[in-house]
Amino acid sequence: MMSVQEEVEKSLSIFKNFYDFIRIVDPIKKQVIYPEYENKEEINVCYKFWDKGKNCNNCICFRSLIKDDTFLKIESKDGKVYMITSCIFNKDNKKYVLELIKDLSDTRYLIDEDKKLRLELLIEKINDELS
Repeated sequence: MMSVQEEVEKSLSIFKNFYDFIRIVDPIKKQVIYPEYENKEEINVCYKFWDKGKNCNNCICFRSLIKDDTFLKIESKDGKVYMITSCIFNKDNKKYVLELIKDLSDTRYLIDEDKKLRLELLIEKINDELS
């Protein structure tokens, strides 16, 4: 029997060219279980990637779990803008969330360099209002 990681790697290999990051998250523990990190002793909470010390205000991982549906949001980090898609799936009677993360920053026709800061503030405001 294949592990969750092996199954996802096999099933989603075609998407590796479309997304910058593919993660599997345990939505209850908020723990990233794929990709596995070198330091297995370190707790790899999902919001650590976003340099947050707590859950995201607009946590689509948890929303996917509760609503059993797919969600999309925009986040910013270090001057970059990301699109995140989350969807729930079951494996061995346990629910996991698949997160597909795409860096939109290099999409020049989408984001003008002069407007990046205003866009980041707008994203933060929208995510705060949706929480």
